[in-house]
Amino acid sequence: KLEKLLLKHDIVITAHLHRPIVQKYENGKIYINPGDWLSYYTFVTLENNRIILWELKEEQIKEKEVIML
Repeated sequence: KLEKLLLKHDIVITAHLHRPIVQKYENGKIYINPGDWLSYYTFVTLENNRIILWELKEEQIKEKEVIML
C-alpha cells in the first residue's frame, strides 16, 4: 500500500505504526512515520527544507535522523 501512495505523492506521512522512520528513496520520494510518543518519545518537524526525526532521551531532545528536501 505504501508503494502505491508513493507513486501518487512525493511525501507520505503515516502514524500509529509505532516504529519511527524517515526514509528518502532514490526517486526522491519520502516516507515519514513519527513513531509513538509513549514508547519511543519521537516526533518529526519540518524546518528550513529539512525533515527532522527527533527523540527525547535522558531528558534531552536530540536529532535522530535528518533528510534534506
